[in-house]
Amino acid sequence: FSGHISPASTLEIHGIVHADVIAEKLEIAPGGSLEGHSDIGLAVINGRFNGKMRAKTAWIMKHARVSGDIEYGSVQMDRGAALNCRILHNWEEDGRDELVELELLNVENRSEE
Repeated sequence: FSGHISPASTLEIHGIVHADVIAEKLEIAPGGSLEGHSDIGLAVINGRFNGKMRAKTAWIMKHARVSGDIEYGSVQMDRGAALNCRILHNWEEDGRDELVELELLNVENRSEE
């Protein structure tokens, strides 16, 4: 399947899907594959994911193979899962600004040494 899926309450993927997805719950079964952008409440990944995902909660199970960008509120990862991605906690906007300011301050301090 190729296209756009939204809004979905629960989406289970057992085959190959190339789509942008908005869902409350996404489950990628072993042997399943999703490529695209996703905005998910609960992501249960036990297959392949490649793309950008924003998830309130991500459970990355032992057969998962994840690449791309994952932004999460909470995450659980089982032994055996493989990540080859950029993973980022869903910082609040204020927290991001403070983090950037802190990183800039550290860079400036290093250049003065």
